[in-house]
Amino acid sequence: MKKLLFMVIALSLVFVSDCVAVKGDASLSLVYSMSGADGAHYIPEAYYASPIIVDFDSDGRREIVFGNYSLCVADAGTGNVYWKVNGGYDRTVPYKTGADVGILWDLDVCDIDGDGVYEIISVYKGGIVSVLDWHGYSKRGWPQQLAGEHGVVDASARSLEVADLNHDGKYEIIVGASTESAECVWVYDCRGNILEGWPQLASYQDAEKAGTDKIYTGFSFGVFMDGVTSGDIDGDGTDEVLVATDTGFLCIYNIKGKLMPANSKIFGGRTWGRVGLFESMDTEQDMSKAANEGWGGAVKGNETRDILYKGELGHSVVRAVDLNGDGKDEVITSAIILDRAKNTNRKSGDYDSSKYMTFFIFNGDRTRYGGWETVPTDQDFMGAPLIQDADGLAMGVQSEPVICDLNGDGISEILLNTYDGCVHAFSVNDALHEFGKFPYRIPQTGYIAETASGVVCCDLNGDGCKEVIFATATKSPDGSKNFGQKGGVYVLNYDGTLVAYSQLPDAYTIFETGRPAYTNFAYAKPAVGDVDNDGKYEIAVNTRYSGLCLYRFDGSFTTPKLSSNNVDDDITVKVSGNTVKFDQEPIIYNNRTMVPMRKIFESIGATVAWDPATKTATGIRGDRIVKITIGSKHMYLNNKLIEIDTPAMLVGDRTLVPVRAISEGLGCNVQWNDASRTVSIEPKIFQWSSWSTTRPNVDRDLFYVEEKTEYRYRTREKETYTQDTKTNSWNFIKEEVTYGSWSSWQRDRISENENREVKTRQQSEKKYYHYAHYCTGNISDANHRYRTSDYKFHSDCLYHDLGWFDYKLPEHPDGEGGCVLEKDDGKYYRCANTCYRWYLVETRGGDYLEYSSRPIYHKYYYWRWSDWSRWSDWQESYPYGAYYGNEYYDVESRTVYRYKEK
Repeated sequence: MKKLLFMVIALSLVFVSDCVAVKGDASLSLVYSMSGADGAHYIPEAYYASPIIVDFDSDGRREIVFGNYSLCVADAGTGNVYWKVNGGYDRTVPYKTGADVGILWDLDVCDIDGDGVYEIISVYKGGIVSVLDWHGYSKRGWPQQLAGEHGVVDASARSLEVADLNHDGKYEIIVGASTESAECVWVYDCRGNILEGWPQLASYQDAEKAGTDKIYTGFSFGVFMDGVTSGDIDGDGTDEVLVATDTGFLCIYNIKGKLMPANSKIFGGRTWGRVGLFESMDTEQDMSKAANEGWGGAVKGNETRDILYKGELGHSVVRAVDLNGDGKDEVITSAIILDRAKNTNRKSGDYDSSKYMTFFIFNGDRTRYGGWETVPTDQDFMGAPLIQDADGLAMGVQSEPVICDLNGDGISEILLNTYDGCVHAFSVNDALHEFGKFPYRIPQTGYIAETASGVVCCDLNGDGCKEVIFATATKSPDGSKNFGQKGGVYVLNYDGTLVAYSQLPDAYTIFETGRPAYTNFAYAKPAVGDVDNDGKYEIAVNTRYSGLCLYRFDGSFTTPKLSSNNVDDDITVKVSGNTVKFDQEPIIYNNRTMVPMRKIFESIGATVAWDPATKTATGIRGDRIVKITIGSKHMYLNNKLIEIDTPAMLVGDRTLVPVRAISEGLGCNVQWNDASRTVSIEPKIFQWSSWSTTRPNVDRDLFYVEEKTEYRYRTREKETYTQDTKTNSWNFIKEEVTYGSWSSWQRDRISENENREVKTRQQSEKKYYHYAHYCTGNISDANHRYRTSDYKFHSDCLYHDLGWFDYKLPEHPDGEGGCVLEKDDGKYYRCANTCYRWYLVETRGGDYLEYSSRPIYHKYYYWRWSDWSRWSDWQESYPYGAYYGNEYYDVESRTVYRYKEK
């Protein structure tokens, strides 16, 4: 990715043949931290997106663009945020913590449409590509969601390259994604339109669709680091798209999305994406003739190293630079070398196959650049990972080749940060030796691994040579996030010697405790620039847990030379009252007593080690580790940088060190008696205090303080109860129902309720009807007449029972006489005189129901808690089984402390 660093580079292009150190001292001072935080007690964690320093409005005051999950633009000098948006959105959507689309993986600043105004381009975990103007609003056609042949792709956009591929003055946006779908590289124009021939994946599927031989395709399985760039590798005036893919194949496409060919004579007509990556080009040529596909074929067990050690590019960064001035870009890519014998199937957990990180240099036809037919290996330069990390092959290191002329001699050097804790540097003209005093080995403390970010090269002190600036990430083998050893910011001289160092600030604090939430470090490469126009450079670091931090770099350093006027040989040194005999007499230099290194270390009970390559002495006493380098005004105490006013020096063949700084660093009391010219040293005996719940009120610079969490617990059980009636005072478990015997059948109706079950059955018998009416006579006086509708009824009619019938009498209208029955002669017979109609008194027989019942018996089961048990004793481990929310356990915790003097 071509980051916007022209304002830095312009200030550093001073071409001189010799680099002269400016007298004085160099230091890093923290200007601000926590820029971009969501308040004092939270900031989303940052990953690999480096900050970018830019002057958007040409007012002479720099802005800085950075982010983590969100995207921020701030005043570069103060860290005050101008605006902040959730990742993937713009300022039309109010910012809200946690509302981002995913991790911000990469960003760039560029005038993509040629209108003279910079845009901010960023890519995110959710497959979102965003283009904002510098005020924070989306440009037309943006954002875009990565999509392929089958719709939206489940991808994390990991790599961003902004380049004018066809040199028409408008920039294309190239995105690489960590996807296992049929696409992993997209090319958009400045308006958000996909270019013809894109997205791309070199795959078997392409060959099958096109009906061509597989030899013209390539292998790809996603881009997981900043593995996409562009460059003109064939000198035709149009840039190609270079993609380092997870399978270990480098796929290079032209602007139309077609794979570029490798050297046909050597590689048999294959494309770049069909030539596997091995330590030697000879192996690549032989393997290309064989079945060299994917991870290199099955391992039988009799293979040699040249066949087994294969490159992996899923965690790589690729660059294109014209190293020899022939108008064609060479291709430089980092890689991890894997042992295929231990990683045949790429199974999870096979990370011991990761052997070392290195880099390759290729010509445009995939042959090796002259002198680099074999890469730097673990047999001569490169080291194994500091931690065999179960989280990934790269140990979190984005290994980035940086091409820079460090000493101004016109010959480029290639610098590489690697997971062995080093920054390596090689001249492109010398593959057999590292440049200057490189590699720079980051001092390691105990079991904590510290690795470098990508480096930035810039002439900080105006001597015509480039300093090397990087941040570091620290990592614990157990994967914990709070292990205490923070990362730092390093400045190296052009030759690889340390100029300045500062440990990163603490992470944001937890509200309840006021303590740092996690151990702070930085994955992202810093940005360097003069943000306030004072002629001094600042270094911006996008940290993991303390937001954007800015450091000011002051001065440069030189190693003092010893004058004979400084020598004072009338000095006595005593340790625990015993005079120490030196073979090189102590001296006074710069008002400091200097003594031979090894003798003073051993006299106070410390072990000593000497590294002639770095001219660094290491003394260890108890849990204190002191490192001091000849000529440096900095000393490391347990990996913490401490300034000293007098550096270690060589006198004859002896290394002299400042006795007070060394002795106090290793935990001794030092007294100077000017009258007797005696230095008295008393080694301290370090003992821990007893553990206490009271936080010790001691000076943390003078005392070690440890704390731990202890737990105690009590338990309870569930007790079960049974009863026949319901209750609301206990916790219901279940209801159990049983039944009694059925009763005899009866005609009387039985009602059902919760304690009685009822059943019925249908019965039938002949039906009879009982009729009666009112009349003035009796049935014997009955006569007949034809039916009329104008009867006049007597007021004193009497009730007359008509008796039982085995049929139902016909109905007739009200107000007519009540006919007893209708005879066959068509006459209606009724009582004598006037009467009312008959009525049905009752019936018997016919259909009827019979009822039977049985009792229902209920039993209800309930539970309730028993009383709590007594509290257990305090213990260090969380109670087994008492996971979060377990109601059988009641757990209390407390923090206890102990301390000892340093």
